[in-house]
Amino acid sequence: MSKKLITWIFLPCLIMMSACVREYQEKPVSNPAIFETEGMIPGFMRIKVTEELAARLEQQAGPDGIIRNIGVKSSDDILQGFGFESMKRTFPYAGKFEARTRKEGLHLWYNVIFNPEVSLTKAGNDLSDIEGISIIEGRPAIKRPEYTSVPVDLNGTATRAGAQDIFDDPYLSEQWHYYNDGSLYGSTAGCDVNVIPAWEKGYVGNPDVIVAVTDGGIDYRHVDLKDNLWINEAELNGVEGVDDDGNGYVDDIYGYDFVYSRGIYPDDHGTHVAGTIAAVNNNGIGVSGIAGGNKALGIPGVRVMSCQIFYGEEGAYDVAPAFKYAADNGAVISQNSWGYENTSTIFESDKDAIDYFIKYAGIDENGNQTGPMKGGLVIFAAGNDNKSYGSPGSYENVIAVSALAADFERAYYSNYGSWCDIAAPGGDAYKNQYVISTTTNNSYEGFQGTSMACPHVSGIAALILSIYGGEGFTPDQLREMLESTANPVIYEGHNSRYDGQLGKGLVDVGAILNNYVIENPLPQPVTDLKAESTGTSSIRLSWTVTANENGKTPVSYNIYFSTGKFDSSIDRNSLPEGISAIRIDNDRKAGEKFEYDLTGLEDGTTYYIAADASDGSQLSELSPVVSCQTVPNAAPEATDEIPDIVLPGIGYGKSFDLDDYFHDENGDILAYRCSYPKQYIEAAIDGSILTVKATAKANSEISVTATDPSGESASLKFRVSIMETGLEYFCYPNPVIDVMYIKSSAPSGTVNVSVEALSGKKVYEITGYDPSSDSPEPINLSTVKTGNYTVIITDSQGNITRQNIMKL
Repeated sequence: MSKKLITWIFLPCLIMMSACVREYQEKPVSNPAIFETEGMIPGFMRIKVTEELAARLEQQAGPDGIIRNIGVKSSDDILQGFGFESMKRTFPYAGKFEARTRKEGLHLWYNVIFNPEVSLTKAGNDLSDIEGISIIEGRPAIKRPEYTSVPVDLNGTATRAGAQDIFDDPYLSEQWHYYNDGSLYGSTAGCDVNVIPAWEKGYVGNPDVIVAVTDGGIDYRHVDLKDNLWINEAELNGVEGVDDDGNGYVDDIYGYDFVYSRGIYPDDHGTHVAGTIAAVNNNGIGVSGIAGGNKALGIPGVRVMSCQIFYGEEGAYDVAPAFKYAADNGAVISQNSWGYENTSTIFESDKDAIDYFIKYAGIDENGNQTGPMKGGLVIFAAGNDNKSYGSPGSYENVIAVSALAADFERAYYSNYGSWCDIAAPGGDAYKNQYVISTTTNNSYEGFQGTSMACPHVSGIAALILSIYGGEGFTPDQLREMLESTANPVIYEGHNSRYDGQLGKGLVDVGAILNNYVIENPLPQPVTDLKAESTGTSSIRLSWTVTANENGKTPVSYNIYFSTGKFDSSIDRNSLPEGISAIRIDNDRKAGEKFEYDLTGLEDGTTYYIAADASDGSQLSELSPVVSCQTVPNAAPEATDEIPDIVLPGIGYGKSFDLDDYFHDENGDILAYRCSYPKQYIEAAIDGSILTVKATAKANSEISVTATDPSGESASLKFRVSIMETGLEYFCYPNPVIDVMYIKSSAPSGTVNVSVEALSGKKVYEITGYDPSSDSPEPINLSTVKTGNYTVIITDSQGNITRQNIMKL
């Protein structure tokens, strides 16, 4: 019986056994000899292997994870036959998430690198001959849909007061895609995402919601984005070049560059996408983001994580790990404005990665929900090819977003088909309609494309999750909320050729709010606010952290204070004149004491203070208003005279602590300043330390003023004399009774000292004496007879100074 016949006899048994013992393998094993090569990247293929082969490959891997051979001669001979260079796990070792990585079979995927001059057909066929390889994939180039851009007109295209009255971002009036009143040329009123009702209710996002922007790199320095970036604190505060948090990626502070395996490099396209989701709102700068928070009220927006798969015109061939990275690092929404080039296939490794994100986002390594949603939602742009297919957006497990112009019509470039799930504004250059958002270097531009439509849906998903998310909330619920409320107006007198092929309708925030009851209970109010004066300009506040009915503690607290009385009837969204507000992030658990020092206050003044709690979208009732008076100010006092000083010459100086000469009864930290003739001396103050340095031979006067935080002050003066002769030594007291000291006029280093009688006889000697010490060492001359003597001082350079003394 031939070997080939034996294989055919046992194949059904092997497949059956495999299905019994491998729980992770939910999909049938493909024929490894079937793979796509047209339009694929040369020199690269991806394989999925069996557990047995994976175990062998792991043994062969070097410290860097790279594998140079399988360790089986027959297999290694096959590898060498097509110019094999190396292979490595597609999804790196995942630390605390490795167990679930293996459970889902992601450890079985490997990237194979070989001579790019060898055809993919030969390489794939050769790989199919290696025992243990179950799937072989060529990898397509990744492309972002082509887009058109224009610079933002600083004068604005229209005045849409309905949006501008909410936030003060100057370009909000140009963001018709948020609020369209029909004043933009060629537009139709209502063709927008209807986000204003959410903003009016105070729903602006929550930093617990993390959106992975799989795109070009986000400009993490952009003034209108940096407050809403996801930050890996372990890497930010760690050692450069080290994987500080052990997640398999080095220096991933704001995300990771999957093109060149490094930190983020900013890109216009990715930055534009991020701005639609999370540009900072109400900061008086640039544009608004759908879930960008409210800077003026101190409410942060959702956070965007940069998963970079483009660098300029170059795209990554290895996108799948970005989905897993995002899930393992806290993202719950995956935003994707990219697609495959020249293929409609959806590759198995990408499906596995997407499914991993959907299953495990928002969940820790022990299976506990840690995010606002148990699982993740993946959203894709439909593509800009004006075709009836698009990949991977057509994968049934993701949301595919088509693009509309500002008049409800399909944008001329948008892909379409029954696989599209929802529509959003994407702009139309032919109609001079662009989506306005952030670009690199603190700039703003208008773009068009399904790339621009997609982040509208991702931003709205993040906003809705900020409102409705919580324990047990699932991606299926979020998807249902988005799709079931989509506005079908896009098919009512519009798009007759594309009926049902642009999704269920235009995404509509207001409709979601109208159709779904908000089940999030309000945060519990602060009920035990206490205020204690801690100085002339500060009051210490304290209260107990509470949790709402669902056990959630506040995201932040707001402190309201004024020198005038107020009560709980104040409008906290538009504070009356004279009332100030401060937002404080909450990092405490329920039942713990929270303390905060309110500073910069006026002395001897009564303040009225209240607080409320915020869950990121809702405010609690206002606490009872308490009052507290700051300590009346007492002016600082001079406690001692600053002694006049003598400097031995130009370049010499002296330092002393001004706190030794001034006192503040309130315990305030004093600010010091001095005035002096700058042509003769230099003077500098560092904290309370005054340093004086001679610059010319003259006598001068310095005035020092100590001022408290209330502006009260006290002053002292002292004189500075600069000697002509340079450094001098002084023996004192003279005459000497028993003990003598030597003091230098400036720092001198140690010296040697001897005392000689007039006959030249040495009666006393000491080495290493420090005459510049604040407390010079006593020289005991009590045993020296009465008479006249000469003190000889020799410095380290051999310079000799003599001084006559009398011993009593």
